[in-house]
Amino acid sequence: MLDLHSGVVYKNALPAQTQTNSDTAFTGETIDLAGYRGAEFVINTGTITDTDVTCTTILQHDDAANMGTAETVTAALGLVGSNPTIAAASDAKCFRVGYNGSKRYVRLLITPSGNNSGALPIAAVVCLKPMKQVEAQPA
Repeated sequence: MLDLHSGVVYKNALPAQTQTNSDTAFTGETIDLAGYRGAEFVINTGTITDTDVTCTTILQHDDAANMGTAETVTAALGLVGSNPTIAAASDAKCFRVGYNGSKRYVRLLITPSGNNSGALPIAAVVCLKPMKQVEAQPA
């Protein structure tokens, strides 16, 4: 029997951080998908104190680990779901977006706009599905 816990690997995609008064993009870790079927990014927000901030999210992928020729992932390139928009009213919420494209490396970018008067706390993890499922052991 397969279970969700044994069949998924988790990695830190964007370390927990708070950005204050800046529209600088949060650039996630480059995730190596070798040996995995796909990825699901889960974005978690804390208390957003800026009342007019809006964040756009995109996934990028590349064949090179340095992401030197990274391109934005679209539905035709393996985007699963849609890129979430994080708004000022998105306190303590989770968002997700998936990837099942053909490139080996992928990363998440979150770009705020209007983050000029408060804090924007964000973190993200990626859930990876191994090529070979792990079977749960009987209790």
